[in-house]
Amino acid sequence: FHDIVSPERLAEIPATHRPYALSPEEFRAYVFAATQCPRRSIPVSHVPGDLGGAFYSLTFDDGHASAYAEAFPVLVELGLRATFFVVPTFVGTPGYVTWTQLREMVAAGMEIGSHSLTHPFVDRLDEAALRREFGDSKAIIEDRLGLAVHAASLPRGWEPPAMRSVLGSLGYRVFCTSRVGWWYPGNEPARKINLFSRQSQMPTTPS
Repeated sequence: FHDIVSPERLAEIPATHRPYALSPEEFRAYVFAATQCPRRSIPVSHVPGDLGGAFYSLTFDDGHASAYAEAFPVLVELGLRATFFVVPTFVGTPGYVTWTQLREMVAAGMEIGSHSLTHPFVDRLDEAALRREFGDSKAIIEDRLGLAVHAASLPRGWEPPAMRSVLGSLGYRVFCTSRVGWWYPGNEPARKINLFSRQSQMPTTPS
C-alpha cells in the first residue's frame, strides 16, 4: 500500500500518484478480507523465522499521513500488524507522518522499516550511495524511535546488483522489492522478499 485518499480529494492527487491511492472503503474491504483467511499477519522482519508457516505481510511505503490517519486505526481495530516503510527526511513534513505518530504505531505493534533516505532510483546508485541511503536512514529511524530497524523496502521497486550485500552488512534481515519470486529456508539472511507494490494484488511472500 501507499496512500489512502477520500474520493472527494482524489481530484487533488497527481495522475502519476493515483495508481497508488485507495479510498478508505477500498482499504477497509481489502484488510477485512485478509482477516478472513487462515493466515496470520506478521511484520516483514519476522518472515525469516516464520518460513513454513501460514502468514502474510501487509506493507506501506513512503509514510504518507494517511498511514496514521486512515490505515493505522483500521489495523488496530481488526487486530492486524503491518510494516510501514518510511523515508526519514520526509517524516514531519506536510503530507507525511510525524515521529510522534510513528512512536504510537510502534507501541501498538506496528513495525517501522526504511524506505531509503531520500527516495531515489536505487538501481542507479553505486555501492557507496546505497550504503548512505540505507545506512543513514536506518540510523535516523533507530535514533528517533529507539528501536532496531531490520527491514527495508526499495523505492521504485528495483534491486541493484550490490543491494543484498550492502543491506546485509548494515544489519537488515530482509528487503522488499516489486518483483515476484520465491524465498526458501536456507537462503541468505538478507534475502529479498518479493512483494507486489500495486494494491490490486494481494502481497505474496514465500510460504
